Formats: sequence, structure tokens, C-alpha cells
Amino acid sequence: MGFHSYRNIGFSFTDAEVTCRKWRNKFSGFDSTGKERYITFTRDNEYILLSYFEKEYRLNCANGVLEKKDGIQWTDKLQMNEALAVYHYLGDGTGNIHEMGNWVPESTLDPVRIRSNDRTDPLFVNFANDYSGRINELEKRCKIAGGEYEKSTGDTAWIFLPFPEIPIKLIFWEKDEEFSAQVRIFVHQNATDYVHYEAISFMIADLFQKIDAVDL
Repeated sequence: MGFHSYRNIGFSFTDAEVTCRKWRNKFSGFDSTGKERYITFTRDNEYILLSYFEKEYRLNCANGVLEKKDGIQWTDKLQMNEALAVYHYLGDGTGNIHEMGNWVPESTLDPVRIRSNDRTDPLFVNFANDYSGRINELEKRCKIAGGEYEKSTGDTAWIFLPFPEIPIKLIFWEKDEEFSAQVRIFVHQNATDYVHYEAISFMIADLFQKIDAVDL
């Protein structure tokens, strides 16, 4: 799941003209009727407004342009992963409304990774290696990044809310004599009622970047 989002890191959405145009066209004339039953947003005459990892975004329903609030200004200069995550959140939902299910590994939602679970995902491996031997620093970063500590398996575990309906649990294991450091991500089993499974990888990549960007 993370291969695609890993390659997206550092890429500008608006500079990818074909992709940008495709998504803006898809959301031109966007009709949000009924979606308020299962996702969280507000709407005025022109925009849908929502939050993603505690930042404000808005979609122009007429032309499909997605913007992020930067200080007091709005900008359409978005990174690839964040833009795709927000577009998927607005457009993917099935409308199935029920209580959040059990926590499951994010990989179980991706049929490709279920069939190819021996593949090593650089998104996860690089993050785990970066914080190997630095678990105290990781915990500080997770707290500042908006995470909520949870007693769980692993050496430390944190829950984040990229969107209100899609919590993400990060569990980190420190290296030992036998195994290298490991990070795993869990989501609720009904997460794909809200977004395509690939969108979860965009959220994970943004989460890792958010943690890395914390200024200690």
C-alpha cells in the first residue's frame, strides 16, 4: 500500500498537471448532497470546508479546486499525498453508517498486499529505521503531532485522527537482538467504507511526515 504514497513524498500536486487536472475535473460541479450523513464538513454557497490532520481545507464545488489555509491566506499549492487523501475522503464514501469496527492492520485492506505480503514497504521500513534507538524522541513527536497515547502491544502506541471517521493507530517496536525496529499501522475494519484503501496509504505518509516535521 505504501509504495505509491512513498513515491509521492515531496511531489507537488499542482505541478503534476495531468493528475491535477483529472481530479479537478472529477470534482467540478461536485454535489455533496447526503454526504453529511457519514463524513464531516461544512458548506457555504461556494465551498466545502473540512479539516485533515487539524489543518483547514476547502473545495471549490464549481471548478473542483482544492485549497489549504496557510495563515490567513488560502493556497492551492498542495503536496500530492494530502490532495489525494482529501479528494478521496470527499468522493469515496459508500454511505454505510455503523459503529467503528475492530482494529486491523492496514495491509489487510489492500488486496495486492494480501497477495504479496512478503514485500518490504519502504514507507514503513525507513520510518522504523529512522526512530530506531530514539523511542523517547518518537513519543515526544507523536504527542506534539496530535497523537493520543494508548497502552497497547509494542513499545509505544499512538492514535491519530486524520479525519474524524478514520482513526489511525501507530504501534512501534524498538529493535532487539533478533529483530530490527518495526512500525505498524492499524485502522478500523470499516475504513474502506469511507475511502479507497489506497487513500489510507496517503494518510500514513502524511502522518509520518507530520511526525518528522515536529520542531523539538
